This record gives sequence, structure tokens and C-alpha cells, in this order.
Amino acid sequence: MRRRSEVKTGFHQIIHMVVFTWWAPCSGATTTTPLNTWMYSEERTRTGMVKYIAGSELPLAQTDNQHFVIFVKECLQPRYAGVSRNTLRSDTIEYFLNAKKTLIADLEKYGGVISLTSDLWEGINKRGYMAATANA
Repeated sequence: MRRRSEVKTGFHQIIHMVVFTWWAPCSGATTTTPLNTWMYSEERTRTGMVKYIAGSELPLAQTDNQHFVIFVKECLQPRYAGVSRNTLRSDTIEYFLNAKKTLIADLEKYGGVISLTSDLWEGINKRGYMAATANA
């Protein structure tokens, strides 16, 4: 039976892979959006939070950290209401499932002529890594 830490690590590796494979700016945001037309969006904030937490391999409870909430409210967005770890968990799973559907749809375009190769290894710091390569 796998230990809980192994399951958690595996989950983070999968999410990390999906986030960096399908990374895109939050919808509606660009680097050239003028500040006077920018609008705060809770949906965009939650999507960005999923990408931030998963991409940085932080614990889901990071958003419950009072110092993090104070930083966001005082320095970035006073209307930030916070995101609970349960909400973040649900958003992360939903984001993963959507990315998985997109990946499957992209792979189906090739009619089953894709070779997948994967490799697992452990770094000198005992951290596990996984790489997947697809060749059409």
C-alpha cells in the first residue's frame, strides 16, 4: 500500500505537469491591459491561484495563511476575499480534468499514431521527477 505522502507527491507531479504543459495567462488578462480598464474577477483570481499553487508545488492550505491573505489584500487587491483550501482543491481538480480532456482531444487528432515514452528518476536531493515525451 502506498503511503499518503507518496500519493500526495504523485498528485502534485501530475498537476505540475498539466499546469506547465497547458500554461496560459488567465483569461481576460494581458500584459498590455491598461490599468484604467482592468476589472477584478474572482473567477480569474481562482484560476490564477490554482496555477500558482500547483506550479509552485505549494500546499493547498497556503491560501489560508493569514500572512498571504494580508499581503494580497494590502498590496495587490483590497477586494480579495480569500480562497479556502477546499475550494482550491475543487478548482484544481476541475482545472486538471479540463486540461486532461483537452489533452485527450489533441491526441485523438493523430488517429492513434503517437508513441509515448516516460521516464522516472530521483534527484540527488531525493526528489522524484517524471518526464513524458510524445512523438507523432
